Amino acid sequence: DLVLTTFAHDTKTLYRNLGRGLFTDASQQAGLAAPTFEPMGWGTALFDADLDGKLDLFIANGHIYPQVDESPGLKETYKQKNQFFLNEGGTFRDVSATAGGGLQRAWSSRGLAVGDLDNDGDLDLVISNIDDVPTVLENRQRTGHHWVGFQLKKEGTNPFAIGARVVVEAAGRRQMREVRSGGS
Repeated sequence: DLVLTTFAHDTKTLYRNLGRGLFTDASQQAGLAAPTFEPMGWGTALFDADLDGKLDLFIANGHIYPQVDESPGLKETYKQKNQFFLNEGGTFRDVSATAGGGLQRAWSSRGLAVGDLDNDGDLDLVISNIDDVPTVLENRQRTGHHWVGFQLKKEGTNPFAIGARVVVEAAGRRQMREVRSGGS
């Protein structure tokens, strides 16, 4: 699946992968159209925040023009709250308001990176902000779900195994993740 951000007052788009190079716009059905309409989106990440096997969504938001703060009639702000959505099996629920203090402050955010910064098995976020320090969001989920880690290496010109694909099958479920070098 793919998530694309847009300018303010435009729905961020979730494209579901139908296979064979075909995608369909599933933003409305997934519950993302209305809550993503107003902010200006930048960085996105699909990642399993609560270790339930489903990819959750984070969107870094912030306007490009600081001057919008001087025009209250526009109903825009330069600094905007970032958004976090839990995947509930085909639909997403906005949990931004309850996901911790790091999401209660407005920033003018741009990109983000996802990784297990504290090596506890859940994925943390680092968000870049214009004219401000980065935001580090430590994932403190306590779902009790389990995780497995791999250290992939490759000899030669690709030591980080970029492009490698790991498939795990257990309890009738199949999950696939790829090692990627880029991000948002």
